[in-house]
Amino acid sequence: MGPAEERELVERARAEDRDAREAIARKLYPPLLASAIRLARRRDVAEDLAQEAVFRALRAIGGFDGRSTLFTWAYRILVNLWLNFTRQESRQKLGTLSFDEMFADGQGVADRALGPEQLAADRERLRRLWQAICELPESLRVTLLLVVFEDLNYEDIGHALGCSEGTVAWRVFRAREILRETLRDVLDREEES
Repeated sequence: MGPAEERELVERARAEDRDAREAIARKLYPPLLASAIRLARRRDVAEDLAQEAVFRALRAIGGFDGRSTLFTWAYRILVNLWLNFTRQESRQKLGTLSFDEMFADGQGVADRALGPEQLAADRERLRRLWQAICELPESLRVTLLLVVFEDLNYEDIGHALGCSEGTVAWRVFRAREILRETLRDVLDREEES
């Protein structure tokens, strides 16, 4: 959906057009759910967060000013809900989804061309990388997930997280630096091979 179509849909939703509101909910829910799963690592929590983010976005649609995309605006709502949730819940209750459950959609077309040994090695490297990402401090992890999984630019991420582009750039740099250090043994072994 292009920017003009999105603006028109938002205007209709502001005028209480039920079809427009349903279309926005259908557009926002799947990517917000995917993001919430990566944040919470618990499907039940992720579903609640994504549903609440869509509900709040529709309730506050009059406040959407169009400076960012509708998704970026709704993502900020999701992140705020997530941060409030983490303040209320203990860390022990978070992160119960396994790597396989997080990435249950299977292998891509390019993966099918690889042999089983290469696939297993690649999957293990991805598992170690995901584990290292999950151990990052929350602000770094959320920022890195937006860059890698949501493919947002630094300006949109800044809007979503309520910080400057410079802060986003620093967080991405720092997250990558920590990941390089954490995974140094894996990287060193691969260079030796």
